[in-house]
Parts: sequence; structure tokens; C-alpha cells
Amino acid sequence: MIGGQMSVHGLELDLKRYHVAVVIPAYCVADYVAQVIQAVPPYVRTIVVVDDASCDPTSEVVCALNDPRVVLVRHERNCGVGGAMKTGFREALKRGAQICVKIDGDGQMDPGLVARFCQPILLGEADFVKGNRFMAGGGAGAMPFIRKLGNMGLSFIVKVASGYWRVFDPTNGYFSIRRETLECLNWAWIADDYFFETSLLIALHALRTVVRDLPLQAKYAGEPSSLRPWRALGQFPGRLLKLSVRRIWYEYFQYDFGMVSLLLLIGCPLLMIGIGLGIWYWLQSIRSGIPATGGQVMLSALPILTSVQMLIQAMALDMTSGAVKSEFGMPVPEDASGVYS
Repeated sequence: MIGGQMSVHGLELDLKRYHVAVVIPAYCVADYVAQVIQAVPPYVRTIVVVDDASCDPTSEVVCALNDPRVVLVRHERNCGVGGAMKTGFREALKRGAQICVKIDGDGQMDPGLVARFCQPILLGEADFVKGNRFMAGGGAGAMPFIRKLGNMGLSFIVKVASGYWRVFDPTNGYFSIRRETLECLNWAWIADDYFFETSLLIALHALRTVVRDLPLQAKYAGEPSSLRPWRALGQFPGRLLKLSVRRIWYEYFQYDFGMVSLLLLIGCPLLMIGIGLGIWYWLQSIRSGIPATGGQVMLSALPILTSVQMLIQAMALDMTSGAVKSEFGMPVPEDASGVYS
């Protein structure tokens, strides 16, 4: 990085020509937030810090910096990271931001990487760029083992729920997003608490948003993490199931109807019929003491086997449907317009 410019395939992109905003959700990070803000590169025009009802002098530390780029927004009550980010996005877009980059205020993310997160958006290669500590060159090696195991488990179930089968590390909070994508999001789908990043991915897939992972080195120096992986693994499945059903309904029944829709319409009832028949014949054999006949076993097994094949095929088609192109396909225009609502 030299003078706010970066070279991409021989093309010089002057980041100062674009309104890049950094949004920092801040909750009790008075010991770290000043260093984070001071490390934000000079080409970033706006830094929105959302003090989410901190019980320490986070706001006082931010005000003492006297950085003209900083906009401090205070919550009277704690709204969670998602609630803080919604407030921050709203403020950034009102000020004309064309790309918003989320950085946590606890010092675990390097603000010097903002340009790397903006690059795919400026080139029209992605609408949303997120960090991935598990990619080659990422920081998974330095991640505590328990946190690593929890993130791997969450990543798998989020793949199923979100439809982004090639995206990993879903709880990573370092990401960038273009203005147009923010304005199109259904914010009712996006959670206010620690489920924020996961629910955001699910909402993005409903828009067929192009998402790209970027290797990320995260720092772990004893800072407290708001995410408890094992607690999340216990609480996420129910919420993911609800959002998964919603995503599938919108994508394959309300917005479109294709082969996946047909496979689901036939496969799911067949699975229920097969399971129901199997339970019925099993209960009958217990009551009568007479084992189920071969015909009865096949009558219950055949619908199950057929439905499993259909559902696997539907899953395979869902995986390939993620290979879409950006609807925008060009660098962000210099004169962004529109108001976040």
C-alpha cells in the first residue's frame, strides 16, 4: 500500500476516490478501541463507532482522539453486535458511504487490511468480502483449539443453512459490503445478537449475493470473546433450522420454481411416508409378537431410500446454484445515492 493506492492486475485504484467507511461495534473495549481507530488507514473517510451501552469509558476514549473522521453513536441500552452494526450501517450510508467495512473494537483485527477487503468489490468481483482464518495464509494456526473446533462445527451447519457451500468461518466479523447490497437486505432476517454474522449470510444468499472469502490473520492476545462456541453450537441449530426453511421457501418456491423445488416436493413427503410406515409396522410387530414381513420392510424402506436420493440431489443442485455473478459487475460509482431504510 503506497499513498492510498493499490495495484490490482496492473490497475491502480486510488481508494481516496471512493467513500469507504469503517463501522466499529464497541462494547466495553476502552482498552483497545483507541489503537484500532488510530490504525485505520487515512483513505477511509468515515469511521462510525457505535458504543453499545458500554459499562466502561469507551465513549470517552473515542471522543478524546479528536479524529474528524470519527462519528460516535451511543446506545442507551445494549442491543448486541447486530443491533450496533445496523445502527452503524445506517449512519455510514446516510453520510454517503459506498463500501462499509466492519472491524471489531477489541484489537483482534488489523485495520491495515481494509484495502484488501475493498479490492474485490471495487473490481466488481464480489458484493461481500469476509475474512476466513481457515484458508491458506489465514490465522487458524494461532486460534485456541476450543475456539477452532467450535468454529469448524458452526461452519458446517451454516453451510447447510445459508446455501453458501464454499464459504467457511461464518462467525468471522471482519467483512466488507457494498452500498447497493446493504440497501437491498431484508433486515428483519438479521439477528441483533451474536447470531448476526450467520443470519447475515443467510439474508445475503436470498439476494444471490456474490460472497468471497479472504485469508485473515487474527490476533489472540487474551482479549475476551463475546462468542462462546459450545454455547452457540447448542443454541444455533434451532435458529438455523428456522432460517433454513425460510431461505428454501423464498428461493425455491416463492421467488422461483425449478428442479430443486420438485425434488423437495416429492422427496420430503416420501421420507415422512417411509418413516411413518416403518414406525407403524414396528409397533404392530411389538404388539402381535410377529416380526414384520419382508414386504412390509420393503414398503417402508423403498420410500425412504428414494427420498434420500432425491434430497441428496436437491442438495447438490443447491450447492451448484451458489455459482452466480455479481448483479453489479463494475466498480462502485463515485457518486453514491440512496438512503438506508
